Amino acid sequence: MKFYEEKTNIHLDIVFGDRKVLFASGDYPEIFFGAELSNQDIIEYASQGLIIPLNDLIEKYGLELKKARDVFYPHLFEDMTAPDGNIYGISTIGGTYGGQTQKAYVNIKWLEELGLEEPKTIYEFENMLRAFKERDPDCIPYTGCIDTWWGDCQFFLMNPFILCDFGNAFIYLDGKTLKMAAIQPEWREGLKWANKLYREGLIDPGVLLRKLNSCKCFVITKRNHW
Repeated sequence: MKFYEEKTNIHLDIVFGDRKVLFASGDYPEIFFGAELSNQDIIEYASQGLIIPLNDLIEKYGLELKKARDVFYPHLFEDMTAPDGNIYGISTIGGTYGGQTQKAYVNIKWLEELGLEEPKTIYEFENMLRAFKERDPDCIPYTGCIDTWWGDCQFFLMNPFILCDFGNAFIYLDGKTLKMAAIQPEWREGLKWANKLYREGLIDPGVLLRKLNSCKCFVITKRNHW
């Protein structure tokens, strides 16, 4: 928030509280940040005049927002539009390397000690893990942090075979057709490879076992993102 104040030269008096309580109080802040309003909330509050459309303001002042739409995210405005055709909130836009990719980290010192280069293929990655295990039989060459978009090993291991998007429940777009990654032949090949790594003791068994215990059923619905 200090960064926003410096960039805009506008001082923000920040109030913390439950949004429902704030709306019921009759003393509303000018802006809600991270309010997590549902479609129903937006229509209800808009019908009471408690929140206003941003369409005209975006058209007049939203130069960078329109640039983001035109250059990077063609469906940005469509995703922000409420069922009544108005825009009441601005979506979070993330385009950083760290925020949009599944990746893993490696101990560079271990690579240097073994004379290895950074792996660029699944075969080099597999050989690197095996070399780590041979160097120290008690080590766990690869582990992760389950149920996180940034450290879930399931997604890092499957992406070389087929696009596996944590945020979209394994759904990906093939041309104009929506498909589920987990029922494709490429997914089966990825599982075979991950199973081989697991059997050789190259993957932390606790990570995969907990993932199996936390499997979920997904219902696909049409939704807007706020």
